[in-house]
This record gives sequence, C-alpha cells and structure tokens, in this order.
Amino acid sequence: MAVVNALRTAGRTVLRNPIILLATALLGVVQLPQLLAQSINSVLVGLFSLVLSLLLLFVTPFFQAGLIGMANEAIDGRTRFGTLVSEGKDHYVPVFGVYLLIMAVSIAVGIGVAVAAFAGIGTVLATGGEPSVTMLAVFRRRHSFYPPVLTGA
Repeated sequence: MAVVNALRTAGRTVLRNPIILLATALLGVVQLPQLLAQSINSVLVGLFSLVLSLLLLFVTPFFQAGLIGMANEAIDGRTRFGTLVSEGKDHYVPVFGVYLLIMAVSIAVGIGVAVAAFAGIGTVLATGGEPSVTMLAVFRRRHSFYPPVLTGA
C-alpha cells in the first residue's frame, strides 16, 4: 500500500510540476551524443566517447542532487528550474562522494567475481575437469548432510 501511495504522490507531483520531466530530459540530452557515438566505429569517436564519459562522471551527480531537490520541493508545492541549479551546487560534493563510493564498491565486487571465475576455470583446467580426492574430502567435510556421529552413546 505504501508503494501505491508513493506512486500516486509522484504522479500528482509530476503532473503539477512538469518542469521535473524537462530537467530529466536535459540529462538525457547530455547523454545522447555518447549513445550516438557508440554506433560509429572510429578511434576518434572512441576518444570522444571516453571524454564524454569522464564529463558525465562529474555532471551526473550535479543533476541527481538537483533533481532530488526539485522533487522534494515539488511535493510541498511548486518547483522551479533554479532549484536544480541551487540544490546541485549545495549538495554536489556529498552526492559525488557517494557516487564514487558506489563505483568503488562495484569495481571491487567485479574484481572479486573475476578472480573467483579465473580461479574456478584454472581449477577445472588444472584437474582436467575431474574432481580431485582432496576437493571431494573438503567438500564432504564442510557440507555434510549427514548428522554427526555420536560416540559413547
């Protein structure tokens, strides 16, 4: 029920303040050249895409902070485009910090998954795809589905 109420509030807020959609569309327009550049296969276009990605790394937190401020203001009444700029300036550093933290965690998890995948592939290649007795013993000991043996009872 809370989700339905939140969606209802969001819908009424956007209908009352369509400027929020305009600000969101502005972020989409900023990202559009990069999406179009991906369809062209050229070194220069790849360099352009890299530069635009770096630019978006710094611009996206500004838009996110501004849009959150606009949405917060719009719930209570009317919002304006100036709120995007003022809230973006006021809250850029904390949102950018969280953005970098999320990216660092994502990279760390990705590296962990890649290391685990290479270790698994390396194990399969080293054993020729056959299970080793040592691995079976370790797996059996740690993941035993049998009840422990009761001695002296």
